[in-house]
Amino acid sequence: MHLEGMHIACLCGPNGHGKSSLLEAIAWALWGDAVHRPQEELIHLSEPEMRVELEFLARGDRYRVIRRHARRRGARQGSTSLELYIAMSTNGDGDERDASPSEWTGYRPVSGNSVRETEAIIRRLVGMDYTTFINSAFLLQGRADEFTTKPPTDRKRVLGEILGLGLYDRLQERARGKVRAYADTIQQVLVELKAWEEATSHLPEHQEELPRVKAELKTKFDALETIGSDVGSLRLKREQLRSRAQELSEVEVRVASWGQELKELKERLARTQQRIGFRELLVDDGEKISLSYNRLKSLRTEEESLARLMVPYNRLQERKEMLEQRVSTLPRLEENRETTRSQLEQLQPSDHVLQGRREKLEETVAKVTSMKVENQKLRTEMDALKSKVDALGAGEEQCPLCGTSLGVNGKSHIVSEYEIQGKLLADNYRLNEVSLKELEPPLGKLQQEIAKEEKEFTLMDRELHGVLASLNREIDQGAEATTEIADLQLELDSLGYDPEPHKNIRNEIKVLLVVEEKYRLFQDALQNLPQDKQDLEREMHLVERREVEADQAAGRAKAIREEILELPALEERLLALEKQYGISREEYSQLQGRQVYLEERVRESQDIEIKRGDGVRKLKELEEERATYEQLDVAFGKRGIQAMLIEAAMPELQAEANNLLSRMTEGTMNLRLETLRETHKGEIAETLQIRVADELGERSYETFSGGEAFRINLALRIALSRLLARRSGASLPTLFIDEGFGTQDSAGRDHILGVVQAIAEDFQCIIVITHMDEIKDSFPNRIEVHKASQGSSFSVS
Repeated sequence: MHLEGMHIACLCGPNGHGKSSLLEAIAWALWGDAVHRPQEELIHLSEPEMRVELEFLARGDRYRVIRRHARRRGARQGSTSLELYIAMSTNGDGDERDASPSEWTGYRPVSGNSVRETEAIIRRLVGMDYTTFINSAFLLQGRADEFTTKPPTDRKRVLGEILGLGLYDRLQERARGKVRAYADTIQQVLVELKAWEEATSHLPEHQEELPRVKAELKTKFDALETIGSDVGSLRLKREQLRSRAQELSEVEVRVASWGQELKELKERLARTQQRIGFRELLVDDGEKISLSYNRLKSLRTEEESLARLMVPYNRLQERKEMLEQRVSTLPRLEENRETTRSQLEQLQPSDHVLQGRREKLEETVAKVTSMKVENQKLRTEMDALKSKVDALGAGEEQCPLCGTSLGVNGKSHIVSEYEIQGKLLADNYRLNEVSLKELEPPLGKLQQEIAKEEKEFTLMDRELHGVLASLNREIDQGAEATTEIADLQLELDSLGYDPEPHKNIRNEIKVLLVVEEKYRLFQDALQNLPQDKQDLEREMHLVERREVEADQAAGRAKAIREEILELPALEERLLALEKQYGISREEYSQLQGRQVYLEERVRESQDIEIKRGDGVRKLKELEEERATYEQLDVAFGKRGIQAMLIEAAMPELQAEANNLLSRMTEGTMNLRLETLRETHKGEIAETLQIRVADELGERSYETFSGGEAFRINLALRIALSRLLARRSGASLPTLFIDEGFGTQDSAGRDHILGVVQAIAEDFQCIIVITHMDEIKDSFPNRIEVHKASQGSSFSVS
């Protein structure tokens, strides 16, 4: 739907055809789930998702927004996507840039990283959220009084948003943040000042103790020098003896190692002698071993030739035995086939009986289903009648569909007609319920019996046919086997293979296998026996040399043991002297630490005195800054600049609303806006009260209803929209008025239409939504909404 070129237009069509849905689609595209929750209720029942594409002007640029929402699927949540584009143009060089309205040729994306980020960009572009929109430029069906019926404090908040006072809320929050930050810093400075004061309280004591500690340190240092010299001499002697003890350990390890090595050498010498004797025996028996080995090779060659014939022989023999077995089973298979055919013929009468029971079941199911469908339709019709009766019983004597006055008699007549129709529907519903209670129990039992019989019949029929097919296949195979047996015998005869000679050769090979290993050992003996004799002579010389070295090491170990006998007594004397040295050293270290501690405390106390002076000056500066931001917090708050701006806007809003209200009521009504009121405690509280005066005097807006309330609402809402159109912060070139004319008489509707014409110059486009023919004929442009089975559509005239 394109609104360009339209100044004042009427969006019209019967109730329920989707007029309001068009406007809700515009709002949903911009503000999403703020318009309706859950969003899935907006999707047509037969569709998996919905999509709205909207083009709008904001801040001198054209934008396109595309919002989609997909229905949930199984356990997956429904998903929303939101895309935002800005109109672009292409100059002669092909470079893209932001376009003026006369140059729009394409779009580039300006969406955020998420739906929430993109929605925030859209709110900045249009200058308001959904709540502000429906309380100013969008007079939504059934919500035209949403601004006036809000609590007074909420009215003032919405008015503040309309006037763009959110900036001052943000400035106030920043000022409060500064106050909190300065308060935290001041607290930190106070804690530091207190800590510094405590830290310098012991300075006189430290200054008095420091010279005494230095004198004690000099005495302790001289004593440590004497003890340290004695400890050094004993340590040197101890290290020399420990070195000899370490040398003894190494010699003992070497003696043990040579003893083990000598044992291993003697064992290896014995093994070499044994190996030489074995190999000499093999060489003596070499001729006999060679003859047996040659016989084994000859038998293996013969066995390999027979083995090549054995494989096809065994395969043919196995095939022949299997075929002979199959031929022997033919009489039994034919007897079984005749028995199976007889069982299949006996099964046919059961199938005819089961078919009759199936037909009876289908008739009963169809009857039950028809009754249930009819009862669902009856229930829907009864609920619809009850809703109409409840609507008429609410007290209003107007048609709930079109708002036409019915009168007392007309209302009673319609209620009576609805009750008669409802009784007829209820009687038919109860009769169907009785019949269903009689039919459903035996129906369930019959379904179970037929299902069981069908399952048993199917299993038996499938099993018998499977057995019959298997028997036929086996009988055919047995008939073919007789011919194949004769062919196999001819192949066996042609091979010329006899298993018995082959078996004898294999047995002889098994006996001679031991000769193969003897032959290998014989060859090894011929090759290695000379080297073994050389190794034997070398090992005998090595054993003799190791015996001499082991004796020499044992003598050296004995000498070192006598030398280190005094080591335990020396270590005992050294341990006592080291303990004394350690005590003196600890006392000296403690005095050193105390001296350092006292010097650091004196130096720190002097530094802290300087810091305390700086801290006092800093505290004064911080308190002055905090006081400044506390004043800004009050100034930016609701009772500061915001209250002044709202008070400044009140006369303009009140005058504009009274001008419109006077024209709609021929001067019989006017309103007054109060922003402050006195509480029961005598205090002044912020508010936004609406006081309305007519022929009966001035009273609260809440006491008005019907047509009068609608005129007040319309006057205030249009006044708000005109106020926004003349102020910066939120551009509202379009005004939407959705319904409301049904509450007015003919004169009242004419006055409201006159007001619409009067404010036309303040808006680029005004859209009035109505279902009343006498209203839509008053507009030069009409957007007609039509509803069909596929959904709603519209036409522009």
